Amino acid sequence: MQASSIDSLGLEGIPSEPFPVNVRTNPIPPFIQSPVDGTEYKTVTMEFSWLQVEDAAKYQMEIAEDPDFSHVVDEKELVRKAGYKTKVLLPRTYFFRLRSIAADNYVGVWSDTIRFSLLQPPPAPSSEPPKKGKKEINIRWKDLGEGFSYHFQLARDKDFEEVLLDRMVDRSQCAFRKPRKPGQYFVRVSAVKADGFEGHFSSPQSFEIGCFEW
Repeated sequence: MQASSIDSLGLEGIPSEPFPVNVRTNPIPPFIQSPVDGTEYKTVTMEFSWLQVEDAAKYQMEIAEDPDFSHVVDEKELVRKAGYKTKVLLPRTYFFRLRSIAADNYVGVWSDTIRFSLLQPPPAPSSEPPKKGKKEINIRWKDLGEGFSYHFQLARDKDFEEVLLDRMVDRSQCAFRKPRKPGQYFVRVSAVKADGFEGHFSSPQSFEIGCFEW
């Protein structure tokens, strides 16, 4: 770069000696692999993936309900990760963007905005209270008609972190052997369309196994 002075008459002086100027280039935004812009997805959660940027120490992502990102529903800073999975999202159109952050916290520019939509999932079937037999537990729920199968789960905790039984069934009921360990058990079910689109699980129902039932 060179500089020169100009007097009140408009006469320009001799240029200065050239001197170097270092211009900081932004860490480029990652290339987004998923979701694909303008695509409709049959899911209740969303998975995002992108390519790593060499000079990025972390990434900032935003998911919003509007293209101006004035109604952000999820925002994260992810260290050296090239992907993210959301919690359950409502069925609607969303907008996603991502940018790189350098090791010295210099923030790059946002990526192009990605627009995607989540379709309405199948309804969660309403379940009847579990029925205990001498050797079996029988669970029934509302039949949603043709074209549906069901995803049944049994767990020891209401958050279903310890799933004991995970079964796909074609009918609106499931029978399984009575657990031997005494305590409280939880069951839930979701509906699955013929194309594999699975809806939300129903609210958990519970039953008790006593100490002397066997």
